[in-house]
Amino acid sequence: MRLWDHKGWAAILWPASLLYGLVVRIRNRMYDRGLLASHALDAMVISVGNVTVGGTGKTPFVQCIARFLSEKGLSVAVISRGYGGKRKGVVVVSDGQSVLSDAMTAGDEPVLLAKTLPRGIPVVVSPDRFKAGAYAIERFKSRVLVLDDAFQHRRMRRNMDIVLLRGEKPFGNGWLLPAGPLREPLSAFSRAHALIVTGTKKDISRDESRMLSRLARRVPVYFSEHRAVGWVKHDTGELAEPDRLKGVRVLAFAGIGNPESFKLSVRQTGAVLSGMITYRDHHPYSDDDIRRLVRDAEKSGAGAAVTTEKDGVRIREWRGPLPLYCLRIRMEADAALKEMISRIGSIPTRERQSIVPTI
Repeated sequence: MRLWDHKGWAAILWPASLLYGLVVRIRNRMYDRGLLASHALDAMVISVGNVTVGGTGKTPFVQCIARFLSEKGLSVAVISRGYGGKRKGVVVVSDGQSVLSDAMTAGDEPVLLAKTLPRGIPVVVSPDRFKAGAYAIERFKSRVLVLDDAFQHRRMRRNMDIVLLRGEKPFGNGWLLPAGPLREPLSAFSRAHALIVTGTKKDISRDESRMLSRLARRVPVYFSEHRAVGWVKHDTGELAEPDRLKGVRVLAFAGIGNPESFKLSVRQTGAVLSGMITYRDHHPYSDDDIRRLVRDAEKSGAGAAVTTEKDGVRIREWRGPLPLYCLRIRMEADAALKEMISRIGSIPTRERQSIVPTI
């Protein structure tokens, strides 16, 4: 449980949120007035990000956007900061043909993207996304850059800012860090070109629905869901159907921003949970962790252990008599969102796309 989930702790942290909010507002104002410089690259730049900490489904959406634009014949590269990776400078995680780096070096999300994106889409990481983008343009002749988790990275100009929100409690308690999950005030949504709610409308409370409706007067709002498409066997990479573990007792574990969403997805496949173990986001799995997980799975009477694909790329070797499966997730867009995505490829460089709101 995060501190802000407890009202008492959130209240104690509220003064720190005021200071944090002041710093964020000053920084944004400086970018808005040109006191801090934003630099353009000779490519169409699409940012996929969020305004809250925790999982909102950015990686499946980045996969969706990059795959779609590549299928339209555009030269696409994915750019990431490489959170959790230890190597500095520009790292080519994939040249569009082969995976060239691991999660320890480049971060788990870029490696997951490199493994799951179609051939022809390179993945490049650097703490300086501008340098990574310039490198992709020079080496791979990329004409479209998809930035992963870059809404707050204002140093690089972009053609389109897409912001993702969770369907369940999209604004958390409504407070800024550290008293709440918001990275920026809700006024930051004015910079977005589209909001994507990753969850069904039934997950949203009446008050949150009213808030989204107010936002939709300025920014188009769309809806998407994440669907399990199969189980990847960790040792072989073989992909099985989602019902492969139907009726099988499984021990689930995850080190992601929103482990509850994974737990729900496992149950939707028909697997029977014998237990659920959670770690902090981007947890680096040690040999001791693996031994404990194998032992706990056996004790719980599980026939298999299951985790997310993002966790899977951080596990070098799974040792034990029980198999490990990683759940593969894909984004399912509603009709309006599919129409918006289909028009991205026609956005002129450095021009803002006008899209009609859907709610």
